[in-house]
Amino acid sequence: MLKGLSTGISISMIVLTAVASIAAAQTVTECTGNLAPGNYAALDVPAGATCTINNGTVNVITGGVTVGARATFFVPGPPVSSLVITSGSLDSHNANVIEVTANIHGHVAVVGTTGAVILTDSFIGGTLAVTHSNDVSNVVSRNTVGGALYFQSNQCFNEANCNTVAANTIGSGLVCTDNTPAPSDLAGGPNIGNKAEQCSGL
Repeated sequence: MLKGLSTGISISMIVLTAVASIAAAQTVTECTGNLAPGNYAALDVPAGATCTINNGTVNVITGGVTVGARATFFVPGPPVSSLVITSGSLDSHNANVIEVTANIHGHVAVVGTTGAVILTDSFIGGTLAVTHSNDVSNVVSRNTVGGALYFQSNQCFNEANCNTVAANTIGSGLVCTDNTPAPSDLAGGPNIGNKAEQCSGL
């Protein structure tokens, strides 16, 4: 009798775990247009989609935000809108455009962007990395970064100063390498923190 009860409990636990896993997977919200204000567990911008937060406050409360290939993620920031990622991060791979002002407690990794990267006036608790972009312009300015800021292997073709790294406050150092053209601050003010390589004079 006890053996049967134990088996029943084990099966019930397996079923409950599976249900919980499915429920957790279903908490990721796909954004393919204008996202309404509110609380979300996690956000995903699928490949080729455009997600815009241009009205009110969006709180991502347990997970993070992922942006797929050829996708666009647009968050103009206050006073128009507000994005808060409470514990997760922002991860983008081969997106078209990333233009974000936000409060992000995790890291930000923007890799291989083909249109433009504009990250301004944000708080980022972890590391900020903008790497391997080949686009019109890359602008990283007026951010507070708790970890390091890596700006590496970015190529832009809009103008001589299309790679801009300016007026950031960085907790663990700024490293810029292999960018074409070399980053400039466009008279936006110096970066505060230890600086190395191409950004040593910024």
